[in-house]
Amino acid sequence: YKRQQAANHTLRKLLDAKIHLYYGKIDLAQGRDTDSIRKELESTDRYLEEALSQAEPPVRERIKHLREEVHALELNLDGDRKQVKARYEQTMTNLVQLIHSH
Repeated sequence: YKRQQAANHTLRKLLDAKIHLYYGKIDLAQGRDTDSIRKELESTDRYLEEALSQAEPPVRERIKHLREEVHALELNLDGDRKQVKARYEQTMTNLVQLIHSH
């Protein structure tokens, strides 16, 4: 029961992270300023951090990697838009794959 409860907690936090990552993707597609995108990435990171608290070790490593991707996105938001969009897509794909494998 406790293992399932922990897995549910992790999944909820990953879903919350996905929502904020998606909001940032919309902001990016609509050409909004980097501040609004950065706020969504910060929210994404916060939920990923919360997901770490009860995640199983293999999932924990994947979450840590996703956090690194989110941090890299945040640092490079002012770079080439095409590259930023490609990185954003890859990060979103990685998060969705993690959710589906969970």
